[in-house]
Amino acid sequence: MMSPLCPARAPRRHTLLVALAVAAGLGVSADPTQARPRTKGSYCFLVAQVEAGEGVPAALAAEVRERLVAAVEAHPRLLATLPEGAPDPQAAPKAFAKFMKKRGLASYRVNVEITGYRHELAPAPKGQTLTVHVALRTWGETMPKPTVAFAGKGSATVGVQIGRRLRERDTEVANKDAAEAAIAQALGESIAKLDATGTASGGKRRKKN
Repeated sequence: MMSPLCPARAPRRHTLLVALAVAAGLGVSADPTQARPRTKGSYCFLVAQVEAGEGVPAALAAEVRERLVAAVEAHPRLLATLPEGAPDPQAAPKAFAKFMKKRGLASYRVNVEITGYRHELAPAPKGQTLTVHVALRTWGETMPKPTVAFAGKGSATVGVQIGRRLRERDTEVANKDAAEAAIAQALGESIAKLDATGTASGGKRRKKN
């Protein structure tokens, strides 16, 4: 627990190793396909379940969900919500599929399982080094009919230089950095697999030349 006499400074960070590594809230917003330019095709990645595997702190699932949603929202080819006016995929699956195809969009519910977590302290010349490792796997299901369309993996190990005492803030910063790096790999791998299958136009495969 942080002492009241100890100022809440952000720890000094450096990445020891980052092996860069997606995700059912069905939010609806103003049509994002009109709000930003699209290169190649766009995909709707709706964050569904984020689960912590054995030995993984349950609180890390909330961090991964938050980082994942933020990464999807920031990606130029991904949408975190369905376009405005989209029919309910459960109540009107045919209308939903037609609506998305017309806009050249493929939508997926993306699930995440955090498969590994490591939190270690080691002596350092001026304090300690906190090392955090996060590993996760992702899989996306098509909408409206759920079929697994892709899977990805990501992992990252981050080192944080801290003082003689471990503060809660130190762990929070390391967890955030490791989660962001692992998610980045998972997103990149997922998009690459979807591009390879040619499903960026409402789930219809593009014809080969």
